[in-house]
Amino acid sequence: MSRILFVLLILGTLLSPQGDLFAYTDQIGVSRDEALEAARDVFAPYGIRRDDPEKGIVQSNWIQDHVTRKSQGLLKDIFHQKFDRRYRITYEITEEDYAAVVRVTGKFQQKPSSARPNLPWQRIRPSSEDYLIEKNFFDSLLAQLAHNKMQASNPSSESAP
Repeated sequence: MSRILFVLLILGTLLSPQGDLFAYTDQIGVSRDEALEAARDVFAPYGIRRDDPEKGIVQSNWIQDHVTRKSQGLLKDIFHQKFDRRYRITYEITEEDYAAVVRVTGKFQQKPSSARPNLPWQRIRPSSEDYLIEKNFFDSLLAQLAHNKMQASNPSSESAP
């Protein structure tokens, strides 16, 4: 019986959305330094909160937008509510086998748009549209890498991707 509880506890920890299970991760055929440079370029419009080249971490400032989500409570499937959402994206870049492994994670918070301005932000369990943001930032990194490579081969072009 205690073995079953132990296994369930381990499975619950592994499947927890607070863990790293839901990070968007992929391997790309560039060096770690090239990926870190592109990550800084992607976050430039939002501001960089943390830049740690030794650990391979680049993190954005909070990025804020608005979303419509199902309401909480008894009538949650009927009504929708507008929320202010903010998220902070982190690139974790490691190098293995001559390629960079990029992991994109997001921390998501929200509060009702109609709430008082001083209402604290609430951490939320990400939804599928939140995970799409992580994937979009991965795609932005790939586009920035392509742009940086093109700039290196043709220094006269100055346009952004």
